[in-house]
Amino acid sequence: MSRFNNANNISISGGVFTNVRGDQVHYHLSDEVEGRKEIEILATKIAPGAFHDGAGREQRPKCHPDTRKEVLDQIMDRIHETHVTSEFLWIYGPAGAGKTAISGTVAEICHAELG
Repeated sequence: MSRFNNANNISISGGVFTNVRGDQVHYHLSDEVEGRKEIEILATKIAPGAFHDGAGREQRPKCHPDTRKEVLDQIMDRIHETHVTSEFLWIYGPAGAGKTAISGTVAEICHAELG
């Protein structure tokens, strides 16, 4: 080990040592943080005005009729799945791509389905 160059009379016992050259990436997957489900933690951070029917959201973006049908169908299929592999669906894209409009339309569809 290069950390002990020119060292004398060293005794090391137990432990696990990893000598890394370059980047070392460690992923720890869990659905809990300090005993709370991540979704519960996120729920405490929701801004009430951000709800699909929140105050001040009269002009909320949504998709024009008959547009983005394929992506909306894919999202709704995912929502209706009975064997979901993840509780989250991440919508991403460049500014102006329509992420907010898609999310708003999905929220309206779900709200209508729930009555």
